[in-house]
Order: sequence, then structure tokens, then C-alpha cells
Amino acid sequence: MRTYLTALVLLFASISAAQEVREESPAGLSSTAYRKAAEKAGTYWPNYKEGDTGTQVRVSFDARNADVVVVTEKSFGNERLLKVLQSLAQELDMPEGDFITYPTSEISTSVAVDLEMNDYLVFPDRWKTIFGLPVGKVIDFLKRNGLPQPIAIAIKGSEVDSAILSVNGKSTTIEDRSFFTSENLPEGATVQFSDTLSPSGYVVLGIVLLIVSGLVSMPFRIAKSITKNANKPKPEEIAQPTPEQIQEAYDKSKSSYWQVLFFLPVIALPLVIENPVGEKAARSMYFLAPKNFFLFVGMGLFAGLSTGFIAAHRAKKKSESLEQTSTREAEPKSEANSNPFKSMWPMFVAMLLMFGTLILVQNWPGFYRLNIPSWAMRTWTFGLIGLGLLGSGYLSWCQRRSNRKVLEPGDPWFEMTSQLAERAGVRLYRVVIVKNPAANAYANLIGEVGLTTGLIENLSPEEVEAILAHELGHHRLNDVRKGFLLSLLFLVAWFLFLNYPIEWLADKYQWSRGVRGLVRGPLVFFFLLPILQNLVLGKYSRKRELRADAFGAWLINDKERMIRALNKITHLNQSPSRLKPSDEVLRSHPSLLNRIKSLENLNLESFNPDTYSTEAK
Repeated sequence: MRTYLTALVLLFASISAAQEVREESPAGLSSTAYRKAAEKAGTYWPNYKEGDTGTQVRVSFDARNADVVVVTEKSFGNERLLKVLQSLAQELDMPEGDFITYPTSEISTSVAVDLEMNDYLVFPDRWKTIFGLPVGKVIDFLKRNGLPQPIAIAIKGSEVDSAILSVNGKSTTIEDRSFFTSENLPEGATVQFSDTLSPSGYVVLGIVLLIVSGLVSMPFRIAKSITKNANKPKPEEIAQPTPEQIQEAYDKSKSSYWQVLFFLPVIALPLVIENPVGEKAARSMYFLAPKNFFLFVGMGLFAGLSTGFIAAHRAKKKSESLEQTSTREAEPKSEANSNPFKSMWPMFVAMLLMFGTLILVQNWPGFYRLNIPSWAMRTWTFGLIGLGLLGSGYLSWCQRRSNRKVLEPGDPWFEMTSQLAERAGVRLYRVVIVKNPAANAYANLIGEVGLTTGLIENLSPEEVEAILAHELGHHRLNDVRKGFLLSLLFLVAWFLFLNYPIEWLADKYQWSRGVRGLVRGPLVFFFLLPILQNLVLGKYSRKRELRADAFGAWLINDKERMIRALNKITHLNQSPSRLKPSDEVLRSHPSLLNRIKSLENLNLESFNPDTYSTEAK
């Protein structure tokens, strides 16, 4: 019995001490960053796709991992390379080291094996990790075992507190990636890593979870709001608030200036993260999080947003059904017009397929045995984006088409607009009526003038004429074309700024790849850029509106009617008459009070539309 138990204990001991060999996706094995860093340092780094020979040795360490990744020519063979690294683990007296192999295919140009030495990390306390590696001994062993020459070594020290290379009694601090060759790294060379995590990582982790929770809950809140409004009893007439009530409610609300204050940290984030304290907090968050935390957070975020999107779509569809059932004589609405979620479906499906492809590539090693060339993967990715955008764009176009009615000669609104355009000296392309309850009108780049149903149903014909005169003023004064060119120039300047000054700053202060991606990412483009554009171009846009007001009043020869029309649409749209300065600076239109003041100071007799655009203050 005792012999049996002894054998059982030895069996379990041998199993626990056995080297684990597992296969993973090579998605994270990219050599681009190493190659660029080597070019910058002026050292050799083999690029197997271009037929280079030799071996790459990547030594890296962080608070939870210690790795030696060896990449060499495909002809050396995966199994042979694995056996060499298994012998290396024995040579280093690290028999419990684990190994990661990466699948190869017919189009592969190299083989790679990762020796993990995580079991030999030393933890003096809960937060600190240290590790030492005789890197010279590693290189000498690889040379003796026939690895293709030359052997290029990269030691990464950018993700730790300290990385010190000792050679013949001399110590050198490794800052980012230091490159060596097998000739200039003697056998006695050792590297000592040390890293300490910070409890502030838990704070950052909590912030990430709050942001993700807010994003996931957003579509569900939209769905809940739609359902709640659909179930409300609909009175015969809903009393409109008075201008005084609208102004009072606005004065009690928070200023839109909070948007700028909220997104200012986005601008400062690169500096915060590159600061040692901020960088350590972000790094600590990554290692203090549970295993596969970010994978599950990403999947949960996508699943939550997808479910919320579907819920909002169904709630909107149900709301329309109830509305059409309860309204006997209401004009039926087309689905494209009434449900904005429908046009988002193609992009939603494209994103779903892209996310699925990403998960497949990152987590299924067998994917790389399918021999799919990189150009096919790029075509698939960009094709999905293109098809999603085209599909959503087509449905949006259908929605716009179903909302619009192009007026023909003989229609009263068409005749009114044509006569005004002739008097204004403007070439009119077409006039359209847009189904929209908001009281509004627009003039676009191609010479189209649009009126909403909310405008023509709630304003008198004389007041609609005043608003039409304002829109034709934009055409006569070339405001639409100038505004478009300015916006285009702003975007060009922004992209030039990203590619030159930002790149210079990133190189000068050694910004990480994550920070560079953040600055160029969608958060800045979709949220910060519009605010910045309004701050830069808003003043010019507000002046254009005042010029168009003056031109419209001159065209109909009636300042009071223009003031009355502006007053009415401001009230109908439940907009305040007076804006806070911090809000007005972010708006494209001036406040009603400023527009009225500008019109009251206007002298119609001396007004000249050909010179007013340059003389207007």
C-alpha cells in the first residue's frame, strides 16, 4: 500500500513539473514594432518576408510574465526549434518552463516558439516582481545548437520599473528596446528585471467598468424611453410651453460647456499616461485584472450593445405600430422614415462579422493553417466596412427619399420660392418639402431649398416667405460654398496635424503605440473634433446667419416680419431666446436676442447685398 501511494505521489509530482506545450494564434507575434525600432537604432533585424536570414530572440518581462521568444527561418522546423528551447530550459535550470508554439502554413516564412518562465518569477511582496536571466548563456546555447546566423537579440524594458543589463561588471539601463547581436553579447551577460504594481490600478479598472456599463446601458435606456413614451396616454392637444417657461428651464440647466470640460482630459490623456504615475496605474490595471478580463469585457460590451440595439429597434417598431393603430386618420409612415434603427442594420451586421473574425484570428490557432493570404484578409476587412457603409447609406437614402417631396411648378410653395429666387438673383435647383415636425428650412450646396412640414403647418405664408428669403440669402452670399470649403480645410489641417506635429511630439516624448492610437482614434475624431470645429469655425458661422437674416429682411423689405418669423420658429422648436455665453460659443447659430438686435440695427435703405458680406461686423 505504501509503495502504491509513493508511486502515486511521484506520478502527480511529475505531472505538475511537466513542461506544458500549447499552441496559440500568432496574431500577437508581429515583428513590425521590432523592425522599426531596429531601423531607428541602426541594427540588423531579419525580415523573413523579404528573404532575410538569421534568428530573432525577443527577451521581455512584465509583472506577471517572463518570456524568451525565438523566431527563425521556416526551414529550421517548428518541432526542431521546440526541442532546442526545451533543452534550453533544462540548461537554465528551469525545467518547469512552458512553451507556446505557433501554427505555420504554406505561406508562412518563419517559425517561432515562446519559452515562458513565469513559474520562476520572484515575488518579494504582493506588488513587486523580480526576475534575472543569463541572456548571454541563452545566446551561446542557441549558437551551439545550430540556430541560423546571425542571431539578433532585442531586450524590452519599456513595461517595467527597471531593466539592467550587466556585461563584464558594467551595468546598462535598458529603457525601451535594446538590440544586440550574438557577437557583441558575451556569455556572462545577464539582465535583471524589476517591476512594482500600484493599487491605483484598481481605480482605473473601476473606471473602465463604469464606462463599459454606461455604454452597454445606453441603448437599453433608449429602448426604455421609447416604450415609456409609446405607452403614455396621448391627449388631443399637448400644451406648448410659453417662451418664458422655455427660457426658465434653460437657465436652470447646466451649460453645454461641460462638454469641453469633459473632453479636455482626452487631450491631456497622452501626457497623463506617459507620466510615470499614470503609466504605472494603467499598467497595473492590466495585470491586476483577472485572466482574460479584457477579452470578456470586449465580448460583453459588443453583446450588450448588440442586444440593446435590437431592443431599441423592436421598441421603436412597436411604438410605431401602436401610434398608427391609435391614429385613425393619420397618414401612414414608411418604415424607412419612422424607424432610424433600420438603416443601421447593415453596419451592425458588418461590425458583428468583423468582431467575429477578430475573435477567430486572435484565439483559434487553426485559422492560420487555412493558408489565407494577408491581402485576402485585408480585402475581407475593408470589404465588410465598405458593404456596411454602402448598405446603411442606401437605407438612409431611401429614408430621406421617403421623407421628401420634390415640388413641381404650379405648387404655391414652389412659386413663392421661385419668385424670391428671381428677385434675389439666385439660380434655384429645386424646392422640396421634408416630413419633419420641427419648424426649419435649409439651403444646400447644389442650390436646393428645403422646407419642413412643421414650418409650413405652423407659420403663416408671409412668415414662411421670410424664412425662405433667409435661406436664399445663404445662396446669394455664397455662405454654403464658403462654409463647406472651410470645413474641408479644417479637416485637411487636422489630418496634417496628426501626421506631422503629433508624430513629432510622439517621437520626441516616446509615446507608446496605445497613446498614438488614442490620439488618432474614434474618441477624438467623433467627440472632440466637432467641439473643436465649432470653437474654431463657430464665430464665422454665426456671422453668416446674421448676414442671411439681413439679406432676407432686405429681400422682403420687412424687418419686423423677419423678427416675427424667427421668434415663432424659436418658440415652436422650444429653444431659448437667450443663450449662455459658454453655450453660444459652441453653436453654429446665434441666439434669438442677438439676431433680433442685429436686425433692429439694420438700415434697409442703405443695405447693399454685394458689399454687406464684407462690411458686416
